[in-house]
Amino acid sequence: TLQGTILAGSGGNVGVGTTTPTAKLTVEGGITTTSNININSPDSTSDGIFLRDGGQLYASFCDQGGGSDVGRIALHNNGTLNVLITASGSSYLNGGNLGIGTTSPYAKLSVAGEAVMERFTATSTTATSTIYGFLDVLCTGTNATSTFASNLHVKGQLKIGLNSIFLRGD
Repeated sequence: TLQGTILAGSGGNVGVGTTTPTAKLTVEGGITTTSNININSPDSTSDGIFLRDGGQLYASFCDQGGGSDVGRIALHNNGTLNVLITASGSSYLNGGNLGIGTTSPYAKLSVAGEAVMERFTATSTTATSTIYGFLDVLCTGTNATSTFASNLHVKGQLKIGLNSIFLRGD
């Protein structure tokens, strides 16, 4: 029913809750659906959902534009793009810390639980890396090496090789 609803047509535009629609469909108020919303652009412009507050873009869920089928999520803070996640190409997070398995990350990347990586590189010559718990360095490749450019400080036990050297720090 159309009870209590304003539905108006103006210059090819339709308004729900407004008599002055500014686009093909302008809705004043909230929208609720129990099904899908499909957005398709008939040309090569970017398809998507763009969330704005007072004209200021703060989030978008769209394709890359130019007729691509590459998905993209972008989050803005006061007009600055801080988070970009793309299905193809580079993605980045600027501003704050990232937590995986934690809701309170204390560093640029905080992982609570097991993490596997192909390579770990510290790029600062003055960096201090602290590893709590157990560090297992497996040099299993033909060119696998672990290099410490400065000092290796061990508090506790240090095992080197296949039980060839065992040092215990008490």
